[in-house]
Amino acid sequence: MTVTVTQFKTHCLGFFDSLSRCSEEIIVTKRGKPVAKVVPAVDATDRSAREGLRGTAHFTCEDLFSSDDIWEA
Repeated sequence: MTVTVTQFKTHCLGFFDSLSRCSEEIIVTKRGKPVAKVVPAVDATDRSAREGLRGTAHFTCEDLFSSDDIWEA
């Protein structure tokens, strides 16, 4: 389902109710361009869902700190 930001703001709670009944994602658009995707939550106790995310994010020091960060000794 695709809705505008205005529609989402007005009917937000109703959209969340529909997410719990069916597993359809909601694409929120602003001026015709997608800005967000709302998907049904996966049960946090579902180990297979968490395992499926293993190895999908990678960070380096450059990602966490900028070169102009000041460190105290």
